[in-house]
Amino acid sequence: MEEREEAKRQDPPQADSGEKADSSPKNSKERLYDKIPVSFRQVDIFSKVMIAVLALVLLIGILTGTR
Repeated sequence: MEEREEAKRQDPPQADSGEKADSSPKNSKERLYDKIPVSFRQVDIFSKVMIAVLALVLLIGILTGTR
């Protein structure tokens, strides 16, 4: 009995098998972002440009579609 208690003290606790280690979307997304060498400022500028392009395309579509 003392051997079991000693073994429990020496072994680190193991994670539950029900947890998803690396297969969750959050972890895969973080791994993808780690591979892309862009700064937050560059992503911010890119997103603003894409929003402006989308607004321009919608505006052109609205103006030409009414004729």
